[in-house]
Amino acid sequence: MSTRGAIVRFTKGDASEFEGRYHHWDSYPSGLGATLWELYHGHFRKDLQRMLQALIDEHPAGWSTINNKDFEMAPGYEELFKGPCATCGKLDWEHYYQSWESHGRPLTDADRSQMAAGNYMALGHHFQWVRRATGPQCYCHGDRSDHEWLVTQDDAAGSGIEYVYGFDEGPTLVILSSYHQDGGKMIGMFGMGDSGSVWREIARISLDGPEPDWKGIQDA
Repeated sequence: MSTRGAIVRFTKGDASEFEGRYHHWDSYPSGLGATLWELYHGHFRKDLQRMLQALIDEHPAGWSTINNKDFEMAPGYEELFKGPCATCGKLDWEHYYQSWESHGRPLTDADRSQMAAGNYMALGHHFQWVRRATGPQCYCHGDRSDHEWLVTQDDAAGSGIEYVYGFDEGPTLVILSSYHQDGGKMIGMFGMGDSGSVWREIARISLDGPEPDWKGIQDA
């Protein structure tokens, strides 16, 4: 689910101002919150500075997702339909008549008749991608090279970001959630949010304490 979030550093003594990177998928506490906890205690061995360097400084375009990813693998975006079909071994575009001409393959009259009849599957089946283990999916390496986006308190909610995960030297993880001025929870839709939303602290977690109830934080 594309619940949008951000991984940030707080730039003042409190949580009122922050700078960091966008995270697209499953950024609710039981998703991204739990992942950040696991990374701090696992892969980064409680080295918070190194963790923030990797998640914020080294990936300026932000993240598609770091959830359920292998951090022993190099970060980089992998297009979902890249590579051969698991069923027939052909590429994605070869499966669909409407993609042929843009790849230099001409359409015959018979092919156009199939399309006119509503049949767009040239090979009789949809492309089936090969599911494989992947590293963290950033937007700045691999198959993507997006521009830098420094998320701040000024543009986060207006961009549809619902949750912000900020860190201080405690080491402490502070989770903020965005709310409309009337008190309702802001839900980002298709990248659109409410620039007038306010940020509320919904959890303050000692990273060296017991793991919290992520779902409880989310549902509170």
